[in-house]
Amino acid sequence: MRHRSPILFVLTLLIAAPAFSQATRSDMIVSTEWLAQRLDGQVIVVEVGEKSDYGHGHIPSARLLERRSLLVRVDNIPNEVPPVAELEALLTRLGVGDQSRVVFYSCEPLLATRAWFTFDYLGQGQRASVLNGGYARWIAEGRTITTDVPKFEPATFTADPNRAALTTLSAMKAMVRGRRSLGKSLVMIDARPDMSYRGQFAGAGVYRAGHIPGATNIYWQRNLTDLSDGALFRSDDQLRALYENAGVTKETTVITYCRTGVEASMTYFVLRYLGFDPSLYDGSFVEWSGDEDTPVTSAGAR
Repeated sequence: MRHRSPILFVLTLLIAAPAFSQATRSDMIVSTEWLAQRLDGQVIVVEVGEKSDYGHGHIPSARLLERRSLLVRVDNIPNEVPPVAELEALLTRLGVGDQSRVVFYSCEPLLATRAWFTFDYLGQGQRASVLNGGYARWIAEGRTITTDVPKFEPATFTADPNRAALTTLSAMKAMVRGRRSLGKSLVMIDARPDMSYRGQFAGAGVYRAGHIPGATNIYWQRNLTDLSDGALFRSDDQLRALYENAGVTKETTVITYCRTGVEASMTYFVLRYLGFDPSLYDGSFVEWSGDEDTPVTSAGAR
């Protein structure tokens, strides 16, 4: 993807954006009750996380997708999407295949939405969902867990990559240079905490504190309730208001980023749920701040 023309990439995003409706994709989020009624093989359940956590207990029939397989280091940038061929092989070994409905969950919200983003990038987002409240909600409700590892056969997974789901450094540079002419047709969302956005805290791997010029800040946790027993997604109206107040419409091109691309996957997921067509800058601020030719804004400036 690095060889593509950044100008062509930007134009592709701008032309494609209006084609998608704002209809909420309600099938992207499933409840614990819904899932509990379908653990007999109707769906493939995937826990995204660490082998040690999975070994202590997981949702019955859940298969493990290890974090280290989902997020890799590329050109010294952490938490990047692995090559498509590697993901195809990984999901084939996991027995996901090309047909079954898949439900992702994790012990904390971000890994599940990162897995969904990856699935969507591979062109299969239409058959994947995220468990609302995740494993914490499942446990809080006293639902059954197990340490048994399910048996399953490999099933060929075929990717049809949606290249527009990922934004590159060169494309970001082009958009930032042209943001004044693009005006309200471009919205960049920084999913990091406010302190990071304002340059008061850099974070590991960040070379310069602040944010990408023109970006607005919507911390990823604002998409969720603050329930201690498994944070739920906020209501459709609340989520839509959150992003429309930031200037997101069906006519805008929306780019989301964070420190390394993981937090931004929550923003990407919610925007897709709301019917928008965002793109995720996976290199995010670690890559941006480490490049000598990129501007950085701090404090409250945009």
